[in-house]
This record gives sequence, C-alpha cells and structure tokens, in this order.
Amino acid sequence: MSVYDFPGYTWLPFEGKRHAYPGAAKRDKEPVTLFCQLAASAWAYELGALERLWPECDICREMVGKVVDHRSALRERARDTFHVYGDRPPYGWISRHGAPPP
Repeated sequence: MSVYDFPGYTWLPFEGKRHAYPGAAKRDKEPVTLFCQLAASAWAYELGALERLWPECDICREMVGKVVDHRSALRERARDTFHVYGDRPPYGWISRHGAPPP
C-alpha cells in the first residue's frame, strides 16, 4: 500500500458534533459507519455552514489523528526509499544512522 492508496477520512456533522468516517466523501444519503461506531447517512454541506463550528467527537478526533500519523509514516518511508544510486543518502538517513562510510 502506498501513501496515495491509504484511505483518508471525511468529516460529517451528526447529532450536534462533527464526526468522521474512513475514506472519501460518499454520496448524499449513503449509509456510513463513523469512527465512533455510530451509523449515519452521508451528506454534503457548504464550506461556510455553521456545522463546521460544531465540536468534534473525541473518539473520531483521536482516530483521525491515527490516520494522519500513519499516512505521515508511510510518506516518510517512501521518501527514504526512493533514491537514485550514487545520489546522496535518502532523506532522514543521516539523522538516524550517522554519516555513510566513505
């Protein structure tokens, strides 16, 4: 799985809080299971909608943080492995392993 294949998340206002579910935005009225295990129907809302100001669900916020951390780790791993022979060491290699032998 590459960084680009890793599923993201989508925020969804539901029952007075902003929740999130895994993956890209779904079509309106499509059923989704939120990170906090509630069942809801997806719907699109305007960027300026007041729902964006609702407090976030604690469980969903924690799970979104894990998704972001995992995606960052995958991105760093990909950046560290895609280099050309004879090039400088991969990004971050020196800080973790010290200078390469001559």
